[in-house]
Amino acid sequence: MNSKRSILMIGALFLTYIFVFYGSPGKLSSISQRIGLSDFQCQCKLDGDVVDFCYHLPPDPKIRGRRFNCTYIEHLENLDLLSNKTALSVESNEFPVPMFVTAMSDNHYKEGLTLIANIRKLWPQKKIVVFNLGLNQDATRELKGKCFVELRDFPFSNYPPYVKRLSHYRWKPLIIAMALKDFGAVWYMDTSVRCKKDRLSQVYDEIRCRKDHPWSNSRNYFKDSNVTVCGKSAYLLHSSSGHGIFPTTNPGVYDYIPTLFPYLKQNTCVNHDAGFAFIVRSADSMNILKWYVLCALEQTCMAPPKSELKCSFKDPFTIYAGCHRNDQSVINLLLANSYEYNSKYYVSNLGAEGASISRTFSKSLKPEDFSCNLTVSYQ
Repeated sequence: MNSKRSILMIGALFLTYIFVFYGSPGKLSSISQRIGLSDFQCQCKLDGDVVDFCYHLPPDPKIRGRRFNCTYIEHLENLDLLSNKTALSVESNEFPVPMFVTAMSDNHYKEGLTLIANIRKLWPQKKIVVFNLGLNQDATRELKGKCFVELRDFPFSNYPPYVKRLSHYRWKPLIIAMALKDFGAVWYMDTSVRCKKDRLSQVYDEIRCRKDHPWSNSRNYFKDSNVTVCGKSAYLLHSSSGHGIFPTTNPGVYDYIPTLFPYLKQNTCVNHDAGFAFIVRSADSMNILKWYVLCALEQTCMAPPKSELKCSFKDPFTIYAGCHRNDQSVINLLLANSYEYNSKYYVSNLGAEGASISRTFSKSLKPEDFSCNLTVSYQ
């Protein structure tokens, strides 16, 4: 009798704690729908709201990663990534005119100028937003003097100090998130991107098609794998790196972002450059970007200990090559997990005829190469 009474008292105290700590029954209901009342170890709080900070594997949500640090919740709120309430409904509305966005540091400045000149050949009056990652005064002065170029300083002081280590590329998902919040749709281009032909509309049509074809943000690609019409992500990569995701991903990443290894090692799971992407701020891309940003902010996620850039490939898909590609590894893993481990669902039809990657720069740029005058002839 006493033991039964004790159990009832403990249960009553537990329910009282839940009600007082989390608020009304309505809020309890929404919490349980999002993460389940028993999953306290995944919870982070902001202004009375509870948010799930554990990544759940889309094919099997019961599989989850380690909780990300709750201190990053305010960063997600500032980037408007805590919910999909402000997501663009591309199923019913046209998305905004996409902005061209890049980032430059001193050691890639000449590459960056080559990118701007390259863009001007195809789109003389297209605005380009350049994030300053540490340019010297002469470079910033030169960029500010160029037409249709907006220079923005990256707000390093807002983020953990290790974000300043540029070789970890944590700044890239943060830039993409900031730009998407401001513009709704962006082309993010590393300074090594070289556009060859205007094929932008063909890429836009891969997202616009959602107006004419049923789309579900909760689509399970394993159960509905025969998606051939309008089944692509609104976070599109473009340029293959010629190997799989598994060989170039430090195993430490899987602590936070679990996966299904037999699928990740398939030859359909091709790795693509993270520095060339077209993204529309739809619900599905925001969900990808949320975890991309959290991994960038978490010190041991995007750059786990003992991460090495140099690879020793024994097999391009099935054997770990002892190296890590930071932002590239993480965004490819997130997209693969969400889209049946098949890159056809998150790679555009831009093709090699549309653009390529070249980590060189022009040594003969002239002022007219940066002209925004529509009458300038490029021969």
